Amino acid sequence: MEDILALPAVNGPDEVLDILNKISNTRLADEKFSHKVEEYESKICEISKEVKALKNAVDSEQQVLDSKIAEFEDYNNLLMNLKRDHDIKQAEVDLLSRKRNKLENATLSLKDQQLITTGKRKLELYKSFTGVRWDYSCTNSIEGFITNKKDYIKKFCFKNNEDYKTIREQLWEYIRESTDGYKW
Repeated sequence: MEDILALPAVNGPDEVLDILNKISNTRLADEKFSHKVEEYESKICEISKEVKALKNAVDSEQQVLDSKIAEFEDYNNLLMNLKRDHDIKQAEVDLLSRKRNKLENATLSLKDQQLITTGKRKLELYKSFTGVRWDYSCTNSIEGFITNKKDYIKKFCFKNNEDYKTIREQLWEYIRESTDGYKW
């Protein structure tokens, strides 16, 4: 420390002025340096604020991105499940199509043909004797009409869950009504 405080030997007033100029220049340089340091510190502070704002924006965008990625993965999983279900249904359709083709190409045995022919004849006889005409297009109810082919026609409609004994008795009553006044 003594070396710093020790003054150099001076040889004259010019040298003193020279030293004073050097000290003054050093002070000016120190002031300029201090001013530059303050300026750089201010810029560093501003840039730090900008970096922090950008980091917050990036974090916010990252959250949005993560949310969109999760949503994409959910939709992708849904799509994969739908594709799997589609493939399963397509396999079922293919199987049913093969079965249908097999049935279309199948021929009835003579016994089956005779059974169908007999059934058709019986159906026609029952229709003729009873006058009952069924509406096969109704799936939620039992519908049709009864006629004697002359002057009587009676529409009927029963709910599917009605007692079959009640339905049967009512149909026979309608059939009896259709034959009232009929001369045998």
